[in-house]
Order: sequence, then C-alpha cells, then structure tokens
Amino acid sequence: MKMLSPSFLNRALVLAALISACMLSRVASESTSGETPDEVLNRTEIYSEKKLADGWADYSWEKDVVDYESEPGQNSSTAIDVRIGAWGGFSLAHISKRENCSDDCDVSQFIQRADSNAFALRMKIQGSLGSGHPKDGEKNSSRNGDDDGWLYLTDGRVIPKDRSGFRSRNGVPAQHFAKPTSLNGIVLYLEDSERGRTTDHKPIGAFRHADVRSIMVDDSTWVELKVHLDPLLERAGIDKWDKIVLKDNTGNGFHIRIDQVHLTSKESEGESDNGDDDSEIEAEVFANEVRSKEPRKVVRRVWLKDAPENRPASPTRNRTGANFQTCSSYGSPIEVAHLSDDELKEPSGFTSSRVHDGIIWTHQDRDTTPYLFGLVASTGEVVSKHYFDVIKYHETDWEDIASALCPDQSGDTCLWIADSGNVKRDREEFFVHVFREPDLLERDGHISSDDIWTFTYRFPKDGNKDRPWVDIESLVVLPDGSKFWLIEKTVNGHGNGPATIWEVPSGYGPIDLVTKNDGDSVLKEFTRRGRDAIWDHEDLVMELKLAKKIVNPDVSNVVHSFLDPGRFDPPLEEWVREKMERGDQDWNKLRAITGADIHPSGKSLVACTYSGIWEYPLEKAFDLGSLGEPKLLSLTNRYDDPFWQTESVAYDSAGNGIWVASEYYKGHQPIRYFGCA
Repeated sequence: MKMLSPSFLNRALVLAALISACMLSRVASESTSGETPDEVLNRTEIYSEKKLADGWADYSWEKDVVDYESEPGQNSSTAIDVRIGAWGGFSLAHISKRENCSDDCDVSQFIQRADSNAFALRMKIQGSLGSGHPKDGEKNSSRNGDDDGWLYLTDGRVIPKDRSGFRSRNGVPAQHFAKPTSLNGIVLYLEDSERGRTTDHKPIGAFRHADVRSIMVDDSTWVELKVHLDPLLERAGIDKWDKIVLKDNTGNGFHIRIDQVHLTSKESEGESDNGDDDSEIEAEVFANEVRSKEPRKVVRRVWLKDAPENRPASPTRNRTGANFQTCSSYGSPIEVAHLSDDELKEPSGFTSSRVHDGIIWTHQDRDTTPYLFGLVASTGEVVSKHYFDVIKYHETDWEDIASALCPDQSGDTCLWIADSGNVKRDREEFFVHVFREPDLLERDGHISSDDIWTFTYRFPKDGNKDRPWVDIESLVVLPDGSKFWLIEKTVNGHGNGPATIWEVPSGYGPIDLVTKNDGDSVLKEFTRRGRDAIWDHEDLVMELKLAKKIVNPDVSNVVHSFLDPGRFDPPLEEWVREKMERGDQDWNKLRAITGADIHPSGKSLVACTYSGIWEYPLEKAFDLGSLGEPKLLSLTNRYDDPFWQTESVAYDSAGNGIWVASEYYKGHQPIRYFGCA
C-alpha cells in the first residue's frame, strides 16, 4: 500500500478545516436568519451586519437619524435606525467613485431591469425601539379592555389612552417610547436618476409577506417585505434604476428600523417563465390588504373584459363561520382610495361581495336615483352600476346593504337592501329588497322588478296605540338567508337611547315566506306593483319582534379624561384645538348607530356612529340578542375628520379587516381600511 506524504496530509487537513468552517458558517447563517444556504448564496447584499455593501451609499434627505450601527432590537443582531422628517426619504443609491476627483465623485451604477439577479427586493422592517406592546405584567389598563396604549382616530392620528396622557413601562416615562408605525404611511419606489423617472409610489404595506396581516409595526417583531421589481419597472416604462427610496407619505415623518436589505434572483425565488403576464395582475395598492391567512389570491381584472372561461362562483367557505377568525385588535385606519364615480355622493351602506373577491357593493341615501354600485375596494373604482327597478315604491330611503344566500334556497348569493329610513316619521310599512348578486361583466346593468323579492315589515303596535316611530339604518342578515335583524338609529335619552334591535318572527323568515304556497311569485309581485300589493297579501307582511335593547356606545366613557386636544399626534390644527377646547362638540348627539355588519364567523358585529367605529362581541354566533359590551376601534373628530359622518361599514370577505366610508364629503369620499393588528 502506498503511503501518503506528510505534506499531502497537511494540505488535506487544511482543506477539510476550510470546508468545515464554510459549512458551519452556512449553518449559522441559516439558524440566525431562517434562510436556507441556497437562499443566502443566491442574493446580492445591500445592507447586513451593520454595514452597507460596497457600491451602495446613503442618499437620504430630511433625515434626523440614519444609524447603520444602531442598537439591535428583538430577534436581530443588526439594524439601520431611520428617523425621517416631514416629506423626507430614506434612500440607498448604487454608485461608484470617480478616481482623482474632489467634487461630485459619485457615478451611478445602474441595475438593469433584465438583470436576472435583481428579480426581487427584500428587506425586514420593524418599529422604533420602545414602540411594542407592554410585556406580560406591564399591561396598561384601559376602559375598553385591551392593553394597547394608543387610540387611533379614523383619520390615522393617535392619542395616548392612559389617564396621564403618557405611556409607561415600569415607571419609565412615555417620552422614552414611541408609537407603532403604519407601513402605509411610507411609500417605496425605484428611481432612474439619469432620466429623473421613478416607479409608482406604493405604500410598503402592499409588499408585506403573505402571512403577515398587520399594517402596524412596532419593535416586537420584524415584518418581511418582498417587492417584485419587474411589474413596477414595466408599469413605469423604466429599463434601469439606481436608487431605492422609502419616502414619508403623510407629512408627519416616520421612525423605523431596517435590516437584511438584499436583491434576489429569479431562481432563488422559485420563479419560472410560465407564460403568465404580470402586467395583467391587479397590483394596485393594498391588493393584499383584504386577503386571508391562506396564500394570497391574485386578482385578475378579467371581469372587465370579455366573459372569462372560469367565472367565479359563490365560495362555500362563506356560508359557515367555522373557517373564520375575528381580529383580537386592529391597526390604525389607512386611507386606501377615493370613490371614483361622480354620481356616488352619499354611500349609505357597504357589504363585501361573497362572489367577487375584493369587491364592495354600495348604494346611496334618500332623494337619489336607485342605483347599485360595485367598486374595487382597493382603488375606489366603480366597475359595475345597476339601475334598480323599484319605481313603484316612489321615494325610497335605502339605509344599509348586506350579503347572504338567496331565500329560495338555490345556493346563490343575494344582496339585501333595507329601505328602512323614517326620518320624516311618515311611514308604517318598510321593505327589504333581495336579489341575486349581479354579474360584474355588466358595467351598466338593470335589475328588473321580476328578479327582486320584496319583504314588507312593520313594527308591532303598543296595545291599541299607533305603531312606534322607529328609524332604522342598519341591516344584518343570517348567512343562510333565513333571518334578518334591524338596528335602530336614535339619540333619545341624551344619546343613551336605548336603541332597539328587531328580528323577524318565527315562521315569517325570508325562506319561510318564499316557500309558502305561491310566496316566490307574490313577493316579486310586491316589487312590480309596489305598496298597493301589500293590502292583497297581508299574510306575507312581517310584524317584527323586539330582540334586544342596547345603550348607544359612548365615546366619553372610553376616552374619559385623556381626550385632550393637546395630546393628538400629529398635532391638531389651531382652529380645531380651539373648537375642542371650547367643548362645543356634543358627543351625545353623535352616538346613534348608523351602519353595521356581522363578521363572517358570526362572533362579532362592527357598528359605526358619527363619533367612532365600535365592535361588539357576540356570546352566541350569529345571535344579535347576545351582544356584549362594545370596544371602541377608532374615534372621529367632527371638526376636521371627513369620517365623522360614517354610515358605510363592512368587514372584508375574509374577516381580516374593516372598510369604512362617510357621507360627509358629498362625492369622491375616501375609503379607509382597518387591518388586523
């Protein structure tokens, strides 16, 4: 047997040691970052381990702090601490240096759109240190039962909840801590500095990892962002770029921490050319804001073109509460879009489509033409408008809309509209119109009276007295279409109410009446003939039953002494502060419930008032008789908040957040979204 030389053995031992060290390094990298070795090897670092990579430079502006060697936060060994002033931006530029120059030495090094190693931009984001929830045993008590130290206004501002006006942990004053940061108050874009062109400015909340639901970040965890670069560059007509920019989009500045900024290749992302055209993908802002924890569905706008081969059908998952979870808390409401149609001036109710993901159906208040509007929640674009043939009912006062199965037990999804307003106190008969959810392929449609079931209801007489005056602005329907509830709008009793909740009596539910003798055709006759048909079919008129009385939710009980105009962040304008300090906003007059929706799980009910957005727990799923005490989700400020007159509120179809809009603007109202936190 041939003996190996000592020099060869030494070289082999050195090589083995090097291989072992590399393997340990890769394992260590995998254990600290959660990434596989292949992922680490197939990426281009921009920032990691407390330093920028060679060829990258800080080009931030309006910066208070940009610290690349800041104190590490939770679950991290490194981070960039970024504090940017109003309208400023954090920017990283890809550059090289000219040799032998004393001024303007930076030369842009452009990254080409066609570069396969720059397929996606990834980074991790968290809030500033001290912005997380208190640890166990350090919870702040609050009148509405949670441990969040901040109360979010409908327009995104905040006030501290504790009575002193400051958060604290173990006696440390709150000024040493910070509030959570909204991911959608910061926009991201790429820039071609040579041509002065940028991609669309997208709120970074649109780039969250699919499993992350929160749009608020604090220092308790890291949120991963993933930006597919090609769709952004293609949309902007840009072939190359040299700057990454995160810019303040609110005028309030921002304070965040950033780590592991890198570019990944197409191969490392597991992507391949499969013939799909990314330009067809609906990539609007917040498109992933309304998805469930399941892998996010890509929304293609094929329903605006010719008839698709695979038309979406009513998903069975929307017919039971078993697949849905309620939110334990919500983040700050974020302005998503504005209503696009000039005719849609007073949205008086919202419901999320159970057929078309990401679509909201809405209608207007009294004294308007009876149109049904279908809009893209994430953009405000009205994509379908249908004339509603209920002319025989003369003046209507539609107040709310809901989605549930049709009462003919066909399994189709129907929309339910409550013609329930009675502000003039001149009505005894009221109506709920029910019809199949329209096809979005019809941009301008017509819902015939032959296709509408009209259910007539009255309130019971008190002995021999007249029927009571009840003004209803909220409709809730059981998912199977067998029952509905109506919630009163009232400010009686100095705002206390009580507000009454009414339900259909046993044996007179929608399914009962449709299947009763010739009920299907008679209820459609109600629609065709109008009010005159009622007198011929008194047996099909519902006399509602009182289900429960509740006290109107009271903002002053929750915010108590810390509703101080000096504590708003960002600060109120001077004229608003003066009005609040005079105390001439009467909260009692703003307590009436003006809209409601039930969570897909049946375990909670969201309600809007002119003073705020509230959520009620239900002790028994889908039973409004079991409503518990409400929790204040967001406060409105009448003087400068366009949401103080909110009448449209709805959970998204997955129950992961809440959509709201107001009547106040009288056209092109903003739409806001509360995501689960």
